[in-house]
Amino acid sequence: MKKFLLPILSAILLTLSLCSVSSAEGNNILKNSGFEDADKPYSWDQDIWEASDGQKEIKVVNNVFHSGKQCAAIINTKEGDSRLKQTVDVESDSIYKISGWIKTENVGDTQKGANFSVHMLQITSADVKGTNDWKYVEMYGRTGKSQTSLTVTAGLGGYGSLNTGTAYFDDISVEKVSSVPQDAVELPFYSNETSGDGGSGESGKSWLIYIGLALLAAIGAVLFFILKNPSKSAQNSDDTSDSNVILKKGSSQQEGTTAKNQPPPFKLDKKDLIIMGVMTLVYMIIALINLGEMTAPETFWKPASSGQSFVVSFDKEYDLSRIAYHDNIGDGKYTVQALDPTGKYSNIGTMSQDVYNVFRWQHISDINFRTKKVKIIVESSGAALNEIAFYAKGSKEPIKGFKLEEVNTSPKKDTGKVENLFDEQDTARYYNTYMNSTYFDEIYHPRTAYEHIHGMEPYETTHPPLGKVIMTLGILIFGMNPFGFRIMGTIFGALMIPAMYLLGKKVFHKRIFAFASAFLMMFEFMHFAQTRIGTIDSYPGLFIILTYFFMYDAFIKKSYKTGFKSSLKPLLLAGIFWGLAAASKWTALWTGFGLATLFFVSMGLEMLDYKKAISKKIKGKFPSWTRDFIKNKLVLTPLTCVIFFVVIPGIIYVSSYLPIITLPGPSHNLEEVVRYQKNMYDYHANLVATHPYQSNPWEWSLGYKPLLEYRDTNQPAGKVSLMYTMGHPIIFWFGLLSIFAISIIGIWKRDKRVFFILIAYAFQYVPWFITNRGGCMFIYHYFTAIPFLIMALVYLLKFIHDDLPKIIGKAYMSKQSEEKARLVTKCIFYSFLAIVAIFFVWFYPSLSGMVVDESYLKSVKWFNVL
Repeated sequence: MKKFLLPILSAILLTLSLCSVSSAEGNNILKNSGFEDADKPYSWDQDIWEASDGQKEIKVVNNVFHSGKQCAAIINTKEGDSRLKQTVDVESDSIYKISGWIKTENVGDTQKGANFSVHMLQITSADVKGTNDWKYVEMYGRTGKSQTSLTVTAGLGGYGSLNTGTAYFDDISVEKVSSVPQDAVELPFYSNETSGDGGSGESGKSWLIYIGLALLAAIGAVLFFILKNPSKSAQNSDDTSDSNVILKKGSSQQEGTTAKNQPPPFKLDKKDLIIMGVMTLVYMIIALINLGEMTAPETFWKPASSGQSFVVSFDKEYDLSRIAYHDNIGDGKYTVQALDPTGKYSNIGTMSQDVYNVFRWQHISDINFRTKKVKIIVESSGAALNEIAFYAKGSKEPIKGFKLEEVNTSPKKDTGKVENLFDEQDTARYYNTYMNSTYFDEIYHPRTAYEHIHGMEPYETTHPPLGKVIMTLGILIFGMNPFGFRIMGTIFGALMIPAMYLLGKKVFHKRIFAFASAFLMMFEFMHFAQTRIGTIDSYPGLFIILTYFFMYDAFIKKSYKTGFKSSLKPLLLAGIFWGLAAASKWTALWTGFGLATLFFVSMGLEMLDYKKAISKKIKGKFPSWTRDFIKNKLVLTPLTCVIFFVVIPGIIYVSSYLPIITLPGPSHNLEEVVRYQKNMYDYHANLVATHPYQSNPWEWSLGYKPLLEYRDTNQPAGKVSLMYTMGHPIIFWFGLLSIFAISIIGIWKRDKRVFFILIAYAFQYVPWFITNRGGCMFIYHYFTAIPFLIMALVYLLKFIHDDLPKIIGKAYMSKQSEEKARLVTKCIFYSFLAIVAIFFVWFYPSLSGMVVDESYLKSVKWFNVL
């Protein structure tokens, strides 16, 4: 009997084992997947973009269904991104299938249609547009190595892709599967995978080496090619004529002392270095004032599943007035209850996290409940929480006497410990301000930098990674706090000042106009505002200036005079910095067209020189430089430029994706870079969104519609703290006038420098007039055009300062008239710079977040500051 019993028992155990595997892999783990449980989408959360307009609705309907008697309907009467969400527990490093049935009515065909997705990721299933009967849609993906939850969504529209119409969803399923079909793609389902130690891990810090090498290479190139041999033998830079870059009418020869037909050598002396250093230091001191706090909670607890809870027991009864909590990343919800006198827990508020609340303090205010115990219950487990602080009535200091009780958590599955929520109480803040929290678009870029550091799938992918990668350096040094994620942008903004000095010195040769170029950048409003916020505009801004700094040599100098190899150096450096700029933000892509224009115009002018040279023999011989001109200029130089402006920038651009393509998972490879470009293009080309501060390109140059990025709503009556990004009215208005004025002057004087300035300005501004971004554009998109607006303004100031007195003296045929005019024009020049600085002081409170009396707004209201 025993001989037969063993095989039978083995068969039974095998059968049970197979059944358990079958249930694990084949069962739908969603609750209320067919929306049959009630007349509301029970177990599902609703996420509706701009729900307050009342033109978007999510409900259960019983007159339409795929099976059963009901289904869920999303109705967008107005463009929107509306979706149902449910978080489920999953196994790590496993494949899951998300599937269901979708029916649509009048869904727009130009934006994202009805789809399934994983919350916080930009990837979605195939979408359904137009009017269709029930369609089966599915997608496959793998969870992360420490992932324990997955938030599934069913929605109409997408991030930056708002749509209208009606979408029905039924029989939605999330199932664990053993493999992905051959005709399907395995997607990454792990956006919010956080380091398993609760925030103190070392993952990703190896990228500090990568960042450091990239920055050192760029800075080293600048130092070597710009600051070498600072002019012990140089001429007095203030006495150097700039007439050598002006073409004589009817001649290809340039005026000046250079028999070699070249501009004077670019030299910097010690005085230049001192001036640049002092200006940068002064600006840095101003910019660092109240840049942001250097402390913030960093350890966190991320619950693995909903239903977990814990109790905070105080040392005595307190009249609770406020609860502060600091968000990490993810989507989550916690119910907060307080023990009442009857011994029961009553709801006193909800702590919610989403994409718009990351690394910032939020509050449950005006609680007014006397209690000794607070219970916190996890309703949705998709987010990590950094810290919680409790405040008693009449105090702005957190309650310190408490302990944890009735802890019902899952330490083996959770990320971090629940004790992490109370281990950094000294960082708690009673109010949310820009000093201690993210604001405006900081909810995207610092978060992505944090994700790069911790080896996580990035959420923000609408711009190339390099800007966020550079930002990680500040975070790794100073921590994940406002100062840490803003400091690198501020440093790059400060470096734009000496960069403008260098460009001004190269173009105008005289120290005074190099100073003016840097001075105007130093006190320009948008430059100040956009380099103190944790976004990515500083990085392409600096790189674009340096790109044109080197391209200027290639445009102005004659390659047949400098020599073939020497003529390639500025092209190489221009290509490197253009690659860095493009890898930071797509704003720099248009720079490539400006570089190409300058290159081909320069080539055309040199071809004219060549034709004239071979048409005139000297003693029966051609000039020696014509011998290899065709080979060098028309063959070797263009071929080399393919390397400089295609291959090298391409390598830099692709390398910026290393933090992403080196993530674990089969989808992370070079092909992913191509997918990201398509997604970026689709996002910007098909963006449909509205914003109260969006503006049209023609408004930017007039500074017509500033962008309010921050307003402190916690200020007492009569006080105000706000931050605008806006244009300096003096620089913007006179700069725009200068664009037209120097166009005329440039034609009259046949000055190639004007063409250079206008091309650089045009290709950073004009493309926005033809960019299809759904009208959702802002004045900060003008940021990279401002350096060249300043160059145009300095050119006009130089004309007034240097040339106008000569013209007046010549008109009156009087040296005395020229001297009097020179005194007047100098007064105009220095007065202009003084007025620019005065305006900066005047508008400083509206740029910096400085707390001032509300009456201050009356003095700047004329510039749309409210």
